[in-house]
Amino acid sequence: MIYNGTCPNCDGKLRLEEGRSFVDCPYCGSRIPATQLLGKKDRLMKNAETNMQFGEFRKARALFKEMTEEYPDDYRGWIGLVRIDTDGFTRCDLSDQDFACVCEYIRKANICAADAVAQTIGDQWAALLKKRQEFLDERQARYQELGKRLAKNDEMLSNLQKSRQALNDHIESLEKAIRHENNALYKAIKTGQAVGLFIFSGIALALNYYGFIHQFFLSPLLFGVIAIVIAVVIIRLLLKAAHIQKMKQLEQDLQNAQENLAVNQSKGRDLSDDSQQTKKERDAIEARYPSAAAPSTAA
Repeated sequence: MIYNGTCPNCDGKLRLEEGRSFVDCPYCGSRIPATQLLGKKDRLMKNAETNMQFGEFRKARALFKEMTEEYPDDYRGWIGLVRIDTDGFTRCDLSDQDFACVCEYIRKANICAADAVAQTIGDQWAALLKKRQEFLDERQARYQELGKRLAKNDEMLSNLQKSRQALNDHIESLEKAIRHENNALYKAIKTGQAVGLFIFSGIALALNYYGFIHQFFLSPLLFGVIAIVIAVVIIRLLLKAAHIQKMKQLEQDLQNAQENLAVNQSKGRDLSDDSQQTKKERDAIEARYPSAAAPSTAA
C-alpha cells in the first residue's frame, strides 16, 4: 500500500511505501519520518496495517474501528474490519450475528469505494459468500442429523423403559414365586409327615396284628417309632428333592431377569448420555447459526 504526503520543508509531493518508517524527499533531500509525513487518517491506517503484520489483531481492529468512526467515508476502515473478522476473506464460520456485522461493513465499503476498488471487493466477497453458504448447508445437514438422532434415542429410551418395567414385573413375580415355594415346602412337609405317620402307623398295627413284628424281635412301640422316623425322612427327602429342582429353575430365571435388567439400565444410561451430548451440540448450532437451524423451505 502507498501513502501520499507532503514534505514539510519544501511542500514536495511524497509517497511512502507500506512498512517504511521514513522517506527521503527527492526535492530537498530531507529525510522525513512517517509520523510527520502522514496525516491522522493515514497514520491510523498505517498503524492498523502494521499491527496486522505483527499479529496484533485486537489492536489492529481497534484502529480500524476508530478510523470508521472518525472517517466513515474512507472505505479502507470498513474493509479493514472485514479483513480482521474474516481472516482476509477466508473465514466463513462466523456466527450469524457476527457475519451480519461483516455484511454491513461490506455494504458501507462499497458505498465509499471507487468503482474499480468496489469491483475487487465484490469479487472477494462473492467467493466468501459461496464458502459461507456451503458452510451453512453443512451445519444445517448436521443439525437435521442430530435431530433424527435425538428422535431415535427417544424412541429407544421409551422402548427400554417399557422393557424395564416388564423386567421389574417379571422379577417381582419370580421373587413372589420363590417365597411361595418356600412356604409351600414347609406346609407340604408338615402335611406329608402327618400322612406318613398315619400310613406307617396303620402298617405297624397291621403287622403287629398278624404277628410279623415279633419275628424281628421288636416290640410294637419300637417298631412304630422306627416306622415313623423312616416315614418322616423319606417324605422330607422326596419333597425337598422336588423343591430343590423347582427352586433352581426359579433362581436361574431370577438371575437371568436381573442380568437383563442390568443390561437394560446400562443401555439406558448410554443413550441418555448420548442424547445429552447430542442436544448440547444441536443447541450450540441453533444459538450460533439460527439460519442453519431454521426449517428448510426447499421443496
